[in-house]
Amino acid sequence: MQFFTSRIAARPLLVGVLMVAALVGVVAVAIAVPCLGGNTEKAVAQVPKVSQPGHVSPPGHVSPPGHVSPPGHVSPPGQQTRTLCPSDGNEGFEDGVVGTDTIPCWTVLDQANGAGSWCNQTGTLPPQGTCSGSSTSVAAPPEGSQAVMTNQGGPGSHVLYQCGVLKSGAISFQLYINNEAGTFVNPSSLDYQVYPNQQFRADLVSATAIAANPFSVAPEDVLLNVYQTLPGDPPLSGYVPVVADASAYMGQEVCLRFSEVENLFFFHAGVDDVHVDLRQKKGAH
Repeated sequence: MQFFTSRIAARPLLVGVLMVAALVGVVAVAIAVPCLGGNTEKAVAQVPKVSQPGHVSPPGHVSPPGHVSPPGHVSPPGQQTRTLCPSDGNEGFEDGVVGTDTIPCWTVLDQANGAGSWCNQTGTLPPQGTCSGSSTSVAAPPEGSQAVMTNQGGPGSHVLYQCGVLKSGAISFQLYINNEAGTFVNPSSLDYQVYPNQQFRADLVSATAIAANPFSVAPEDVLLNVYQTLPGDPPLSGYVPVVADASAYMGQEVCLRFSEVENLFFFHAGVDDVHVDLRQKKGAH
């Protein structure tokens, strides 16, 4: 297990655990899984160390030495093959194996050299297995017996997304937040090497942008910011409904993406009961 250690020796202890010095260079592993059967497809993409287009650090933000902004990404082959997945967003995540990051009908991607992931979760503990880390108590899934949730043993950045042609403007899901760091910091980056960075966000992103860089938060890539944690928000919540109107993007090929970054302390973001009508293009297999 990775443990949180500080980048700066003089920084006080945060909840008794310090940050891990992050490694520079990003290699990402993407997992795309056909729902209700089919082969699991995995692809490893070498990611060049280039700055993210449109990235602007917030006022007063200073990146740590050796920081590289979230880089480009080569989309894994076959990630748009979820023809058997329901059009309403896979709702309750009931088909995944608890404690694994293989989430049917969704793609999971973690920034390389980080810790943790999005995993299938049940009960009142964060997911273990692939996502092992904290064992604090969390809220039980509100719909069915399973949700998806982040857990980790050290700093990391994790995205969970599903793509298709948007057929309805109504998007909704239930969201759980348990930020053990006690505070949110949200620079305009999903790179866990940007310090400090402790945030969750849900975005509707163009499919072209996701194929180029699944971690992009550039304004030209993010069509609609559905939800974002902000400094001063309560660090702990039960599951709450989040609703958005994406009617302006109906007919476009888009991706609903859930992103969580942590480099201060453990952070558990839970998502359940997702409703989004994304259809595969004609002729997709």
